[in-house]
Amino acid sequence: MGPEGPIVSAEGTLELFERWHPVLSSQWRLPLALVLQNGQERLPVPWRRIAAVFVGGDTRWKLGPEAAELVAEARRRGKHVHGGRVNSARRMAYMASIGCHSVDGTGASRWRDRRLPQYLDWAARPPQLRLIT
Repeated sequence: MGPEGPIVSAEGTLELFERWHPVLSSQWRLPLALVLQNGQERLPVPWRRIAAVFVGGDTRWKLGPEAAELVAEARRRGKHVHGGRVNSARRMAYMASIGCHSVDGTGASRWRDRRLPQYLDWAARPPQLRLIT
């Protein structure tokens, strides 16, 4: 385990996706998401077989240009975009600025009574504008 949880590669995630896709899409008929993480920018994304992406990876990658570009591509393709490990107003504003539709964080789930109102306040703030250079 790394400091932010289990270390999983984009390659490993794609292998698991290929293994579970037939079961989840045909047998269970569930809409599927793919976790985007470190290195995904160098690998294919099965866009036609997913309904959503989950922005994962370590903090540096998640806040970097590669993740932002993949989020933009997902939005262009009409996919739902969800950001994970969002536990601050600053992170929520950033995730909204790159195009995430939704977010989650352990703060809201572990300390729901105290933190959920805080999350709702953050979500109600005007979006942060982002300049693309």
